[in-house]
Amino acid sequence: MQCLSDIGEISLIKHLCSKLSMGSNVKTGPGDDCAVVTAENNSKLDILLTSDPVTQNIHFMPDADPEAIGHKAVGRVLSDIAAMGGNPLWVLLNTSAPKETPLNTADGIIKGAAALTEKFGASIVGGDISEGPTLSINAFAVGQVSKGKAILRSGASDGDVIFVTGTLGNSIKGKHISFIPRIEEGLYLQRKASSGIDVTDGLLMDLKRILEASNAGATLDLNAIPLSRDALDAKDDKTPIEHALTDGEDFELLFTLPKQVKDSVISEWNKTSLASCTEIGTIKASPGIEYIGSYDSIDLEKLSGYLHF
Repeated sequence: MQCLSDIGEISLIKHLCSKLSMGSNVKTGPGDDCAVVTAENNSKLDILLTSDPVTQNIHFMPDADPEAIGHKAVGRVLSDIAAMGGNPLWVLLNTSAPKETPLNTADGIIKGAAALTEKFGASIVGGDISEGPTLSINAFAVGQVSKGKAILRSGASDGDVIFVTGTLGNSIKGKHISFIPRIEEGLYLQRKASSGIDVTDGLLMDLKRILEASNAGATLDLNAIPLSRDALDAKDDKTPIEHALTDGEDFELLFTLPKQVKDSVISEWNKTSLASCTEIGTIKASPGIEYIGSYDSIDLEKLSGYLHF
């Protein structure tokens, strides 16, 4: 019998999605950070839908602070909405936990989740609870975006310039569970960015997702990639640039801007209190990634990112 590990995460998603059909009110189905749907033909807004799990021993360790667990559960879905240039509205939380889980753990989770939700003007409006073998929180979020203006993975074109917010690498040292979703940055990029994604499975893998969706390639400047202090200080068998390229859960925004507007967009960006952003490459018409930079000792063709299976 074929198992999930045999087919792999990417092929599994494609396999399952091939069995689905989309209604006429679905503008963007599976394959982006959020689904984009419309409730009314005359609406000035599109609706964003997304969900994400956080599971003990996968997304957090048993000794993790409960408030941080709740923060991360909500942060993951808010980051998806940020990647689409949307504004979050409502969150639902479904929690599965062993019956001997302390009550103060549940209190901490909802406290952390509510604090981050309310920070961006959204609300937790419901959910469900069940007994289960390990602690797991599944978050579902609803957001909105101006009609036809969601930032998709599929919009990158030849000559567009690639940017990333913040710094990257070795998020396991703490960022993965304490990050702040780039909601404000995503809202700024609405009507400006040609494509976007949040960096959850490593810069390299998520860039490849934009390229696949856009039927394009890229030139990536390895020397320009902003390395986090945790990546630079890492004491393991990976170089800082390998951490930046392949580590998951940085939750930064990776996006492209048309060449003709990038100077004005970034000039205005730099006058704000938004997170830093760095130019790291360009989109090209031919497929594949061309690397420039001084990291000759790394076998770039063997680098990947995080996959569950």
